[in-house]
Amino acid sequence: MRRRTFAGLAGLAFATPARAETVELQLHLSWGRQANTQKVVAAAFMKQHPDIAVKFRPVTPDYTTGLETILRQSAVGQAPDISFQGTNLMGQLVDRGLAVDLTPMLATIPDLAAAGYTPSILNLGRFNGRQHAMAFLIGSPVLYYNLDLVRRAGGDPAQLPATWEEAIALASRIRALGPEIMGIYYAYTDWMFQNLVSLMGSPMMDEARRQLLFDGPAGLAAMRTLGRFVSEGGMRPMTRVAAQEQFAAGTLGILGDVGSLVGTYEQRLAGRFGWAAVPLPGFAGVTSRGAVVGGNAAMILTRDPVKQRAAWAYIRFATGPEGQAILTRENGEPPVNTLALGPAYLGSFYDDNPRYRAQLVQVQAGQPWFAFPGARSTEITEAIGSAQESVVLGRATPDAAFAEMVRKVRALLP
Repeated sequence: MRRRTFAGLAGLAFATPARAETVELQLHLSWGRQANTQKVVAAAFMKQHPDIAVKFRPVTPDYTTGLETILRQSAVGQAPDISFQGTNLMGQLVDRGLAVDLTPMLATIPDLAAAGYTPSILNLGRFNGRQHAMAFLIGSPVLYYNLDLVRRAGGDPAQLPATWEEAIALASRIRALGPEIMGIYYAYTDWMFQNLVSLMGSPMMDEARRQLLFDGPAGLAAMRTLGRFVSEGGMRPMTRVAAQEQFAAGTLGILGDVGSLVGTYEQRLAGRFGWAAVPLPGFAGVTSRGAVVGGNAAMILTRDPVKQRAAWAYIRFATGPEGQAILTRENGEPPVNTLALGPAYLGSFYDDNPRYRAQLVQVQAGQPWFAFPGARSTEITEAIGSAQESVVLGRATPDAAFAEMVRKVRALLP
């Protein structure tokens, strides 16, 4: 069985003679919602690889906590063998030299396209031209529409808005249906703000991550758009969970949030009211860079050569067609491996579940969730979120909030 476990890896520079005993891998998951899915993936993997035992460390509740946990454990020599880190925070592990360079391992795959790995997906784990992570669970934001409210507001459920301008106009009409109804809610996080900036045609920084690029018209337009959600669409300050509940209750017309809610709403909204999940719209007259895709990716932290080989075998399975088919069916996110769409894996899944397509069409053509450089990147993401919150709370105008946000981000960059 060991021959099958490490098939194709014999030529790696870090290869060593096979051990007779079982190799134990310690996995860390930085986001709670993927825990059950990972356990299903691990069980399927161990069934095929009985000489590798996958053990799970305690799951951290969010990506920021996940990063902080790994940094503390690494400082005392207790890092796990594999960590699934948020794609916007992985750069900190690379900058500190904690992440193993996967480029030699990736080179053992003779044809990446034939193996189901596209350049855009691989790019999510590249830093400075080297592969340091492999995307596992990747998704994009989508817009959820309450089609009953759309119809009542004079909209056409078969012809939903193609631009943000049209979406805001529709949200305004939905808002006017009654005081208990909110026209639109758009989650005001760093990731969601990056999406608006990208849809306005701008990256956050240059490729060298030395110069801000969102601090001009694109970033200001993004913040002003958030302001219009409030002033015209009736968006109120509330947590994302509260907004998700309001959509489920039928009193929110348009919800902009993670695409992975589709599975939840499929169960909760069945027969209650008509709804749709669609890709994010563009801005009129602007050439979009596409949606910003986010999620987590696998990084190898162990320096043990044999464990590295076992870790790579697990990552190849988890990001391969079988692991990704499990992910899509269990968690709802689109597969990062194109082979998973084949008849032997997901087959007719997207034909049978069309609402899941909104993420699928955005992910392969999307932009990476930008990772700010330096040790204070989490403070930068918090500053971006706080600036948006000040607009939603009515404490600052979009222009003033944007100016303050840019000032803080510049001060926090290395």
